[in-house]
Amino acid sequence: WLLRLAGYRTSPVVTICEVLFAIVFFFTRFVNLTIVFAKIFLSEEGLAMGPFRYLLPPILILQWYWMWKIVQALLRKFGGGAPSGLEKKE
Repeated sequence: WLLRLAGYRTSPVVTICEVLFAIVFFFTRFVNLTIVFAKIFLSEEGLAMGPFRYLLPPILILQWYWMWKIVQALLRKFGGGAPSGLEKKE
């Protein structure tokens, strides 16, 4: 974000940072958080949370949505465009 504001939008450093961000996001929030939330939701501790445990699935869905948006941005950046069937119609 800061590099883009500083005018380095086309710099290879920005591209590397964006790809690294996507990789780290995938493993920490998409994969790991799914496993952790599933274990919490189904455990005794999750049951002890009462109705608040039902906040975990929407948070997880939000993470999946963000991952989808990150993938779309990377596809646009590297010339892949939108995935087939999801192109904008004019």
